[in-house]
Amino acid sequence: MSVTLMTTTLTREAVKAIAAGRMDKFDLKKTRKNVAEYVEPVKKRFTVACALLATMTLLMGVSTVMNISQNGPVDHVTLLGIFAPILIFLVLAFGFIGWLSFGRIRGKFNRALKKGYPELYDELKM
Repeated sequence: MSVTLMTTTLTREAVKAIAAGRMDKFDLKKTRKNVAEYVEPVKKRFTVACALLATMTLLMGVSTVMNISQNGPVDHVTLLGIFAPILIFLVLAFGFIGWLSFGRIRGKFNRALKKGYPELYDELKM
């Protein structure tokens, strides 16, 4: 099974134009609006996915603790050994997916904006 992640990013020409300060203010605001229109829904869906994942992980953890506690006292080291790698993996995976989905395009826009238009950076930063 293969999974294809579709990502959207700014074109190389747009990043170069912003970083060089060659884009007029209207086009710069239009580009920011386009980036924001892409980022906001993706960010909302990502937040919902994170909340669902956190809820599922919590419920699985509670279920595991309840099943283990039926057999005697709960060994905290074992529970930590079970859940720590899972939580670390999930945080890293979702962090990477979030960066790939919307963080990369925001970062490119913000870096180019800071380089080409430092006076407008605070106003147009995402």
